[in-house]
Amino acid sequence: MKNQKMKKLSLLAVIIIVISVASYGLTAMLNNDKTSEKDDTITIATSFYPIYIAALNVTAGMENVKVENLMQNQQGCLHDYQLTTENMRTLEGADALIINGAGMEAFLDDIKTNYKSLDIIDSSEDISLLTITGEEHDHDHEEEADHDHEEEHDHDHGDYNAHLWLDPARYEKQIQNIADGLAKLDPEHSETYKNNAKDYITKVAALEEEMKAEIKEFDYNNVIIFHNSMEYLCKALGINVAYSLNVDGDASLSAGDVATVIEEVKENDVKVLFSEKQYEASIADRIASETGAKVYVFDSLVTGENDKNAYLDGMRKNMELLKTALYK
Repeated sequence: MKNQKMKKLSLLAVIIIVISVASYGLTAMLNNDKTSEKDDTITIATSFYPIYIAALNVTAGMENVKVENLMQNQQGCLHDYQLTTENMRTLEGADALIINGAGMEAFLDDIKTNYKSLDIIDSSEDISLLTITGEEHDHDHEEEADHDHEEEHDHDHGDYNAHLWLDPARYEKQIQNIADGLAKLDPEHSETYKNNAKDYITKVAALEEEMKAEIKEFDYNNVIIFHNSMEYLCKALGINVAYSLNVDGDASLSAGDVATVIEEVKENDVKVLFSEKQYEASIADRIASETGAKVYVFDSLVTGENDKNAYLDGMRKNMELLKTALYK
């Protein structure tokens, strides 16, 4: 009787062991499946909002791609931005970082130092840039890679204006650069990236033609801008910038600077002043009150909803603003 009891206990122990092993194997298999699924997902980080919106369009409908934006609701100049702990966690899990380039991201050297294996896609590669004085310069990515990029770009992004996404034609080239970079990173889905980019570029090109048709032969062709982000769009539409300042949120103009701007307004018969949505308009308002010029608030599209149509919608609102400002 005792032997029979021992046999039953032994059999029960064997069954328990078999079930435990099977359960462990099933759990391991499920975990491996989850890991494989995770490994198949490509995580793309973007430096800030306009690049994020471009990336959303280039990766539209792709379940294997996750796009995360480093700068959520960034205010003011991206060049002053310091990476947060959350940003660092995002970068640790990312396969690539898409940047605006042209000196916009002051933190880029830190990223290159701390995340050596991270692929960086520079959307400004081979795109001509405006200098701070408004002249055009061919942007040679290879040449810039040979020297310290950030030494060339000070608080105002050095000699070059980095706000190139505000010219639809240049933004189209940025979109293509993003698609080409992602296609190299993920060759299996290269055609999807390129087809998505083609569709989005078609929409931006249609917007570009719409803006050029809507804004022409204006009544006021001399404007003053209080941040140089508008220079690209003004150049694209033939709007003459009589005077450009780069007033950041925490900056203030001296009495002499204000007097200079007032003199420019009078000498050039300027009736339109453009401040920027992301900055205070107090200085522009003060000059307007002393000259009779009117202030209009332009959106440089560095913040907004996580909507892939945000750039198109935002630029159309800017177009309506320009029409209101430039026509009697």
